[in-house]
Amino acid sequence: MDSIAASDIEALKQVMIASAVSRCNSRNGRHAGEHVVAAARAFYSRAIADRLIDASASPAHRVAKPAACPVPAAP
Repeated sequence: MDSIAASDIEALKQVMIASAVSRCNSRNGRHAGEHVVAAARAFYSRAIADRLIDASASPAHRVAKPAACPVPAAP
């Protein structure tokens, strides 16, 4: 847990965005990037709750989560 840096999570996020499968409703991997950051944050939140690490030591909370796509307006 101590050897993972925020840049490692950011790099994993970029790999997931680049390798996401493109479909007709694709968001160009944006959701894949969101899920990586959310999963990392959930993992480190549990470690903080269990007092395994200090809240300031979480690299996942230092990685910016991609903004959600705007929902298209209904016609």
